[in-house]
Amino acid sequence: MESKVEIKIINPEVVTGLPGVTERDFPITKMEEDGEFTHKPLYHGAVAKQDINQGQVAVTLTGEWRHEPSRRTIQIGEKHLDSPIGGYVNHSCEPNCAVLIKIKDMTFKEQYVPWRVGVKGTLTSMLVGDPTPVLVAVKTIFKGQEITFNYNQTEESLAEPFDCDCGSENCAGKIKGWLPKWDT
Repeated sequence: MESKVEIKIINPEVVTGLPGVTERDFPITKMEEDGEFTHKPLYHGAVAKQDINQGQVAVTLTGEWRHEPSRRTIQIGEKHLDSPIGGYVNHSCEPNCAVLIKIKDMTFKEQYVPWRVGVKGTLTSMLVGDPTPVLVAVKTIFKGQEITFNYNQTEESLAEPFDCDCGSENCAGKIKGWLPKWDT
């Protein structure tokens, strides 16, 4: 199956001109007090090669598992996935994807569950096939739009915490992971 995403240098002038995509979806442009717009430096990200409907898998996360986080790993449970595409999926406080685990139930139907569900015991033995981490669209993603997820929903503590300036009403400010010990 051909990948639905590609890694690109993000160009805000191209992306914000796509149907259904607004500056809020891609907030790297800032208006100065004099009314002029300034752009942050261009950066790399995962971009949709086609429209992806809500509920569809945008990215199947593959790669090597690590014991420690790095700048490009995604935490799933106690391990950190060093994924060639997933490592370029950027953070958003209002993401268009969520990290889920694709499983097959006893009827071989695919199901998507949060990785922190903590399934153990007899229910685990009812699952068929290998669990696979995926990014699932939580809203429609248009061709050319950046793929994002919320790092604070997956990471206990980021290898490189950062200040988010996405401009969202729901902006978390400091992106550092979800472990309470990091709160100050």
